[in-house]
Amino acid sequence: MSETARINVRVNKELKNEAEKIFKQMGMSMTTAVSIFLAQCVREKRLPFQPGATQAEVDENRFNELLDEASQILGSENIPQDLVSFEELEIGEE
Repeated sequence: MSETARINVRVNKELKNEAEKIFKQMGMSMTTAVSIFLAQCVREKRLPFQPGATQAEVDENRFNELLDEASQILGSENIPQDLVSFEELEIGEE
């Protein structure tokens, strides 16, 4: 057997639990899944997938950026804390 090394990684507990369920359904452990991932990275000399955000995540991040910008311009006291969309924001309407 080849020599092994230990890797310690901190991840969100829920993410870890969900991943373990998936790997168990596939008949493998977390260790096996991580080993497969690392072997694929070495073989391809890159990540074996294209990292990125979903369109919903991109939209939410952009919305939050715009909301922060609006808060700076208008003052945070004029923007409801539970705002979901800019359509809800009443600017200059009496």
